[in-house]
Amino acid sequence: GYWLPLLALFHGSRLEEIAGLEVRDIEDWGDSLVMHIRENSIREKLKHRKLSERSTPIHPKLIELGFKDYVEAARASGLERLFPCFSRGATFGEAFVAHAKQLLSPAEGRLVGRHCFRHCWETARRNGRLDTSAAQYITGRKMERGSSADYGSQAGLCVLLDELSKIEYPTLKFGKAPPVTAAQLKQQDAVRKHALRAKRGG
Repeated sequence: GYWLPLLALFHGSRLEEIAGLEVRDIEDWGDSLVMHIRENSIREKLKHRKLSERSTPIHPKLIELGFKDYVEAARASGLERLFPCFSRGATFGEAFVAHAKQLLSPAEGRLVGRHCFRHCWETARRNGRLDTSAAQYITGRKMERGSSADYGSQAGLCVLLDELSKIEYPTLKFGKAPPVTAAQLKQQDAVRKHALRAKRGG
């Protein structure tokens, strides 16, 4: 519940993309990390299938807040899922909407949802003047065939990190990340599996 909103806010990722990450989808890269969004055993497919697959550095703000510690705990747990609380993306979306409405008390008809973070990212992109093609790649948007997208290859990780670092939210204050252990993640996974069995009547 702490890291998923931040991954969405700083990377513009879709709900099912980040809720469906496997531990192996996060790799070390020097002092930072790289996130591989790709089809795996958790999520059946991506929005644009292979066209949505991408590898991007983790935003420096998340490294600063301690995301590497969470990843290390997930690796030590031996689990497949990076976020074992959620059986599928929708479970996080539903939980987030309920939580946000309780905190914000939005007006009737006001849109509140996890997808709002993707809209916030786009505003931050414009303010940061990110390179358009890099922004399209970072967010996994489908570019029209026959355009300049057909030329060359995607920029390297160092360039992507430079562009991603332009995403800023200067008015936001971030609370300290809650410490998480491998044992706690295993317990979360056990609770998830129990809930699934109960839902299936077994």
